[in-house]
Amino acid sequence: MGSARSVKIDKPFVFRRTVAGSFSAVAAGLTGALCALMLVVATVALTGGQFGVGTVLLAVAAIMLVLLRYVLRDALGKLGWRIGIATASLDLDLPPTRSLIHNLAGVHIGLGFDEIERIETRLEAYRTFGMANMNKSYALLLKTGQRIILGEDRALGTQMGSAFLATVAARISKTAQLELRDLGMAEGKGGVLAVLFSSPPQWDAPTLDAATQQALWRRVGMTGMLASAASLLVLVVAVARFLS
Repeated sequence: MGSARSVKIDKPFVFRRTVAGSFSAVAAGLTGALCALMLVVATVALTGGQFGVGTVLLAVAAIMLVLLRYVLRDALGKLGWRIGIATASLDLDLPPTRSLIHNLAGVHIGLGFDEIERIETRLEAYRTFGMANMNKSYALLLKTGQRIILGEDRALGTQMGSAFLATVAARISKTAQLELRDLGMAEGKGGVLAVLFSSPPQWDAPTLDAATQQALWRRVGMTGMLASAASLLVLVVAVARFLS
């Protein structure tokens, strides 16, 4: 593809994730506080001779520590994320934690549109314990062959899904007149709830066949319904206890 022809814009347009990052930071704080409380209660139970209760509480605290790492990574990845789009260049500030599964380096550079070959995107499915999660990653392929992953939209196919990166990629594509190439769907290693021992597929992995993709989307839909039902159950129990 030839040099990108930029669209005239009056001033740089900046994409940030400050609001979403702030919510994630609050969630991380609450998770950390609950984890600390759980550890304190577990310690009291163990020192009081309630070994069964103390052991269970320690196990729950350990699970919450894993979740805390997940939520904290999400918060840091959003709060430090920034892309500025000017008339003929991009200004990238991408923290290493911008993906929850990809192991990435931080990127803090400016790029001319003529340095970019195209924008690439693909769906990434992760199966775990009979459930499935669907993300969509976005990357810039440079003319040098280097690929810079911008981040990912997560929980697609559920009520918790987001399309923030889709908006960013479309804006870059339009402004720089760059191809936005869809690479289809690939499947990574889900590990434990896509939190522990998970890994993404190779970027050049072939797209899955149509039947497999449809099966994964059905599983994603069921996972989303289970998550919504569990959240509703927790809310109903909490309200019932408050009113009793």
